[in-house]
Amino acid sequence: MCERKQELAPKSPRCRPELFNQRKTSVSGNELLALAALAVACLFAAGILLRSWRRRRTRQPLFAAVAVLILGAGAIGLALIGVPYRLPVGVAFIAALLAVTFSARSERSVR
Repeated sequence: MCERKQELAPKSPRCRPELFNQRKTSVSGNELLALAALAVACLFAAGILLRSWRRRRTRQPLFAAVAVLILGAGAIGLALIGVPYRLPVGVAFIAALLAVTFSARSERSVR
């Protein structure tokens, strides 16, 4: 398919395998802003959870704080190695919100 129409039109990206091997190495300003917002949000959520753990000495906030930090670091790492940043950042934001919500809900039931 790629060889037949070679002289009529430029090759499509499917016919040029060198385009698939190129990796995006630079991070744009929007991506840096989103990653910084994710880092701040994860640190803030982990701080809230650690404060809750320090007051009540239950395990749920401690586990949730560690999970939020791991999710944030993983999402930032994935975005920096080349994964489109919207997918891991969005998933990490939602997972951090769920971890904080679940921890608060379980704290309410412990009382």
